Amino acid sequence: MPKMWIFSLVAVLLLTVTGIYAENGALIAVALFYVVFAVIQLIVCRLLPAKLEAKAVLPDTCNKSETVEGKIILTNNSKVYCGCVKIIARCTNLLTNTSSPLVATIFMGIKSKAEVPIKFNSRLCGAVKINIEKIQLYDILCLTRKTVYVPLESSAVTVLPQLYDISLAGLLTNSYDINGSQYDENMQGYDISEIYNLREYEKGDSPRNIHWKLSSKYNSLIVKEGSMPTENCTLIIFNNTVPENPDKISLLAEVMVSLSQVLIENGVVHTVVYLENSQPVFNCIENDLDLSAILPKLLRCEKTEEDIFNCVDDITDEYKSVLCFTEKVCTTEQVGIKFITTDSSENENCVVINKDTIDSLGCIEI
Repeated sequence: MPKMWIFSLVAVLLLTVTGIYAENGALIAVALFYVVFAVIQLIVCRLLPAKLEAKAVLPDTCNKSETVEGKIILTNNSKVYCGCVKIIARCTNLLTNTSSPLVATIFMGIKSKAEVPIKFNSRLCGAVKINIEKIQLYDILCLTRKTVYVPLESSAVTVLPQLYDISLAGLLTNSYDINGSQYDENMQGYDISEIYNLREYEKGDSPRNIHWKLSSKYNSLIVKEGSMPTENCTLIIFNNTVPENPDKISLLAEVMVSLSQVLIENGVVHTVVYLENSQPVFNCIENDLDLSAILPKLLRCEKTEEDIFNCVDDITDEYKSVLCFTEKVCTTEQVGIKFITTDSSENENCVVINKDTIDSLGCIEI
């Protein structure tokens, strides 16, 4: 903190010179007090450890590029006067592995507590976690400093992904064997080939679901409600293996979550799998609550050297439709998998997406 110590030194010299010139003992005494106090504080800080605790208070979620306002609560549990305290922290997006510095300065006395306001934002989705790299304690004149390391009690802020309109052209019919499915007796679904219920037409119903024979018989539009297959036949793989481009991995996560949301709206039970600590984590998604529950965990997936295909190769045979969101297509032969990737590929089973295409169309067909 060069500006602070220069200011302090100039202030002490000014008080001393003014006191001598004006023959004012009080000003000289004040200058001498500052110097003596700084020396005493320096000795105490060097000999006695400062017992500091840090805790971050942050919102659970935010949107991309939205300014997040929170605070770090720093508590001094010792009888050591900390003086000027400089907090050097870092905000890290666990999904994209990008980070930015965060610096704040406060003054702390003996047995005191201070709240340090902090602000940050993330242009990419994921989970932002704050870690304190170090805390520097300065004497009252900021001439010397002592570095301490304090762990920060903090949870990650989930930066919500932007959702896109996903077209499921061919996905549902390819994913399920309609004739061989078992159906839930108590739940409405999307499979219109098996009627769950008949009711009168309501605004917003699809014309494809109108039962024309019954409608002509009763002279009123009658709508068919489909049944819900009980089997889970769709597997969505999120390959979080060593992301090379933060923007691409963020985009893949957004499109994957968008797809899961559309599947939920269509009543399709599906499974989402990703790697955590080099182990596959399988999550059955039936409704919005299931997706909301896994979203914070999914978006904080740290990169791993392990290839997800080494973990799920045998499992994919159990599903009739397997979609893999990956930055790069696996070089080994993967039969029956549809890849959604951000890199150009000549593989006929690949769907290549990019930010420009999505921004211009507002949707993507899978």
